Amino acid sequence: MKAGKYIKTYLKKSFQKSHVITGVTLAFLVGSALLYAGQLTDSLITFYEGNIASANDVNTNFELLSNAVDKDREGLACEMNPGTTITSAAIPFVCDTMLAGDASSAGSNLSFTPSDGGIFQIHRYILLSGTSGSIVDTQYNTVYIGGTSVSDNGRDYYPVSSGQSIEISMEDSASMDYSIETGSYVLVKRIF
Repeated sequence: MKAGKYIKTYLKKSFQKSHVITGVTLAFLVGSALLYAGQLTDSLITFYEGNIASANDVNTNFELLSNAVDKDREGLACEMNPGTTITSAAIPFVCDTMLAGDASSAGSNLSFTPSDGGIFQIHRYILLSGTSGSIVDTQYNTVYIGGTSVSDNGRDYYPVSSGQSIEISMEDSASMDYSIETGSYVLVKRIF
């Protein structure tokens, strides 16, 4: 009789609402990963014992795998040249030196339009120097997604829809006469 009571209690605890939701979510994620892996392996060229593999076939497989891994690495990283003064008029963050991403963007305003929507990390590390010393900027830059400023409250992660551009501008409404220091950079990278 006691064993039946323990089994009943165990089953009640096992099928609590939170456990069921967690289980369904986990099953969905595993199923999605298997489905994606199945789509990738359908494209791969299979090699069999005794057959000679051509370099083209091996290169094709590596290219397919590389593209699958790199698909989610869309983004850029760039530095702005030191000395630019931030004024009360908004100025765009200029990618003077590309650290990663499309090198043709060097020397132009930071404007990145991803090929697909998703969650993007927009990390800004902007060093400023002025009459009151040097600081890491947390208040003089604004993120624009699709032409609209977004309230960031110090966050780094933003949902971006397909076709929306990501831009950053800087403005000093308090007229502190800050200027950009060496090592100021912006990183934009797809996370999900």
